[in-house]
Amino acid sequence: DTPPADDTPDAFASARVAVETITAESEVQLALAGGERVIARMLVADQDKQQAALYGPDLVVLGEQYVLDRVDRLDLDRRTGRYRINGGGRFRNFATPTTVPGDAGPIPRPQRDEPPALIAEWTRSALYIEEADGRGSLTLGGNVQADSRPTDLELSTVRGDEVTLLFGPAAGDDDTAATQELARLQARGAAELESRRWRSIGATDAPRVFHIKGPEIDYDQRTLEGFVRGAGELLIRDEWSGADGDGGFATKGTTLLRWRDRLEMTRLVDEHFEVAMDGDVTCLSRGLDGSASTLTGQRLQAMVVRSRVEADGGGSGLDLGGSMELERLYGDGGIYVRTPERDVTCDVFDYNVGTGLAEVRATPGRMVSVLSADAGEPLRHERVLWNMRTDTITIFRGAGVGVP
Repeated sequence: DTPPADDTPDAFASARVAVETITAESEVQLALAGGERVIARMLVADQDKQQAALYGPDLVVLGEQYVLDRVDRLDLDRRTGRYRINGGGRFRNFATPTTVPGDAGPIPRPQRDEPPALIAEWTRSALYIEEADGRGSLTLGGNVQADSRPTDLELSTVRGDEVTLLFGPAAGDDDTAATQELARLQARGAAELESRRWRSIGATDAPRVFHIKGPEIDYDQRTLEGFVRGAGELLIRDEWSGADGDGGFATKGTTLLRWRDRLEMTRLVDEHFEVAMDGDVTCLSRGLDGSASTLTGQRLQAMVVRSRVEADGGGSGLDLGGSMELERLYGDGGIYVRTPERDVTCDVFDYNVGTGLAEVRATPGRMVSVLSADAGEPLRHERVLWNMRTDTITIFRGAGVGVP
């Protein structure tokens, strides 16, 4: 990558390094240009190259809202305004800022007793880039695991070989709130995002689950929109008791969606989102009564409702939008649907989960095929209405409808 223009304040000047090469041992503290403080056991700095290496054990980076520790070595490059960590470590982001003195005098090692809004661990490397206007990014590499509890009833997790956390200025004018928040994340290499939500504290029933995985996931935390490049899957599980129709692709139970090419999740309005999947899409659904339904096709759109709860830590932690509930399924391109009672082949399948009605259509010149378990020959027509709750078929005829 081409380094950005060298408009970064002089980190070495702020650290008062005034000789070509300096080696310091015992307790060493370095004040960075962005306001962070590095506390280490040894420092080796090269003024000519504008670089410094800091060593642990117990190396700590203290930012306004974060503490980065369990690090053995940190390499600082003044020319790019970046620092890199070789080896594993831990990153904790907090909802409230910590005052870091602006002068270069020594400060005590950080002791934060409150639980972090976000905690992430990695095994290989980390790269931090500070940008203008309160923006920055932290890229973690090697078996990355990031966890966050937006509320007492929710757990959000991110997994991947490499995860980039992108931060931006926080919204609002509250001086006691965090000045920077997590705006977006990118996960690569067996990437997984998951949200779990429990009914109540101490509940013994299974949580609602929204789980998505793929080779590369890009997620905008502010809009709750996301994109998956390549083959992946989306799991929606809701086993809480409640009103729900039997049969079809029910909202209660487990729904597993798989695709070959990509997934894109876009906000429509408020909590309503469209999840579009392309390439050999499969939808597997199992209701609470054990009934199973399968849909396959080239393209599938799922309309869902996200049950978001305002996070306790604001934008400092992960917010994956809470649980997810299916509202509608729309598929086109070689659609095949199988239920315990029927096999259906069509070109367009439009299913309303709330009503339990599916409009099944064929393109001009083709026919819908409906094969019932108790019938020897399939029913063929251009368009039918399928009530998947009562398992009844209504045929649309030229002058009206009919029931076979």
